[in-house]
Amino acid sequence: MDHLTIVLSTKNMHHPPRHQQPPETSMQRRTILSTLALTPMLGHFSSATAAESAESYPSKPIRLVVPFAPGGQFDGLARLFAEKLSASWKQTVIVENKTGAATMIGAAFVAKSPGDGYTILFGASGVVQNPSLYPKMGYEASELTPVARMHDIPFSLAVLTSSGVNTLAEFIAKAKAADGKLTYGQISTTSQALGEIFQQSAGIKLVGIPYKGEANAVTDLLGGQIDATFVSPGTAANYPNKVKVLAITGTKRVARLPDVPTFDEAGITTLKQSGWGGIFLPSTTPRPIVNKLSAEIARIGVLPEVVQKTNNAGYPVSVAEAPEFERFVNSEYGYWRDIFKRYNIKAE
Repeated sequence: MDHLTIVLSTKNMHHPPRHQQPPETSMQRRTILSTLALTPMLGHFSSATAAESAESYPSKPIRLVVPFAPGGQFDGLARLFAEKLSASWKQTVIVENKTGAATMIGAAFVAKSPGDGYTILFGASGVVQNPSLYPKMGYEASELTPVARMHDIPFSLAVLTSSGVNTLAEFIAKAKAADGKLTYGQISTTSQALGEIFQQSAGIKLVGIPYKGEANAVTDLLGGQIDATFVSPGTAANYPNKVKVLAITGTKRVARLPDVPTFDEAGITTLKQSGWGGIFLPSTTPRPIVNKLSAEIARIGVLPEVVQKTNNAGYPVSVAEAPEFERFVNSEYGYWRDIFKRYNIKAE
């Protein structure tokens, strides 16, 4: 009834005829015409300004934000890229580790920074996974724009050599016998997801222990604080006498550990996924700056020294510039959302 009353009262309102509206003055007409004439010029000026800023970019130090703790393979590669970027652009590139909240603290810091190209996120696949797990991230996914992909990030499941476990099948048997008491390290959102998929596929229950980076997880593994951990193949390979790698995620073995099977080869066919590393900028960054940084990251990514160190980390090189990386990132949002739904994976 209230709605009907409102409609009727609006219908009965008196509106003066069009010809009784105040006449448009010649000054108003000139103002409108001048504004219309300037509109294309303003757009051209904006494009020209963006192009000019890209030409002089960078003209001051750059911050490269790493959302993981210092000491791991990912952090090491970030510092390598920072070194190469600084050398080619003759500007200081400062690496800042902003950890916590499943990498969302670092991502939010970059997303909320000015879009001038001077605050860069050295990000990973958690960028596309977190929106499906956390309703409040501190930023919107649309506030970050993909710039360049650098490498894939397979994960290895590692245990202590002294544990007596030598194969994935033996670990599964031990986990079943322990009846949910074995612990494992989660060093990222991706490793958490992979751990959940592994447990459901193998019919076991493990206790996940979250870490801000793989260096801390490996320290606790070596100290016997946890029974296993997901870690980069390169980090596990650094402890050949103390750490045993049981299997690696992804579709193929890695060069650093050629004798270690993939999970698929070891009988768990659901762990063909890998993470990845990529560069992001605030979405307000002018396109010419995005393209300039994208091209430079792609160039650095295939330098022989960088390829060697990336492979040593156990991260296969997989370089893609902005357009291709954007398409990939957009597809990844849906891919991981479906994975989380299928395996009922929730944020911890």
